[in-house]
Amino acid sequence: MALGRPETRSRSPTLRASRDNDYDPEKLPESMQADQDVVRANEKRRSKGWQDQDQDDPFGDEADGDVKYRTLSWWQCAVIMIAETISLGVLSLPSVLAEIGMIGGAILIVGLGVVATYTGYVLGGHLAFFSFISEMREPKDFTRALIVLQVSDTTVYLIVAMVCYAYAGSEVLSPALGSPGGVLAKIGWGVAIPTIVVAGVIYAHVGSKYVYVRIFRGTRHMSKNTWLSIGTWMGITLTFWVIAWVIAESIPNFNNLLALISSLFASWFTYGLSGIFWLFLNSGGYTKNWKKMALTFVNITLVCIGAFICIAGLYASGTAISEGSGSESGGSWTCASNGQ
Repeated sequence: MALGRPETRSRSPTLRASRDNDYDPEKLPESMQADQDVVRANEKRRSKGWQDQDQDDPFGDEADGDVKYRTLSWWQCAVIMIAETISLGVLSLPSVLAEIGMIGGAILIVGLGVVATYTGYVLGGHLAFFSFISEMREPKDFTRALIVLQVSDTTVYLIVAMVCYAYAGSEVLSPALGSPGGVLAKIGWGVAIPTIVVAGVIYAHVGSKYVYVRIFRGTRHMSKNTWLSIGTWMGITLTFWVIAWVIAESIPNFNNLLALISSLFASWFTYGLSGIFWLFLNSGGYTKNWKKMALTFVNITLVCIGAFICIAGLYASGTAISEGSGSESGGSWTCASNGQ
């Protein structure tokens, strides 16, 4: 009999490859199966471009490219959005207060600002926001830029509208820079021109970039300074500026032009489309819990608001344009003031 430690048998079970973690939809709990069904249904409805977005980066390989797109920090993004949002349009607000009163106008400005903050935070409610986010170094920091924007523009809107209306009264013009008249009006326009030009350049840049990316997506021209890419960019930008100039000269009244543009585009890009996007992304889960039901109601309301502003605004601005106000605005294709 050999001396030594007695032989012992391990009590631990033998380790074997388990199939318990294999994915089997039929073995999932009922609640998880319902979630999986929603995901699969959404994937079927989404385009191939959506599904391949990680593999098909619109900007391509920037490492060796001449053009670097993702360069914005959050505060730079905020400054650009402030310059783009607070431009000539803010000077039409005093005339709004002249129509609905000081208190009603202040409530409307703050209320719509809160709604625009929600739509901007959820899905980039403004048309230009998508372009800004795509060029940020850290897109997750967009929320900071949005908060700075909304606090800044709502504050400026309130102050400018209430001060101009308080001093000019019900006779305030739109844009309000023409209200003082004479030398003061010229000084005001001289100070405002840089901001107006910057805002116009940003709008033209965003629109041109959308077209440019659609044309050259996935090619070397996205990140290389070639004759074709430079020439195409200049051609697209020039086309945008010419179209904008023709529209501005054809509709001489500033209020009517602003109302027409806002009805056609701002109503959907700021309110309606954000609600539609949310409803699309959450299809099948509207009644999942109380939070989803509340957000469903909010976003359906946003779609209704966008549709109402679009329809009512188009009717009102179209009627005003058809009736004409040439004697007050100087007529189309003239150098006369377009204030009213």
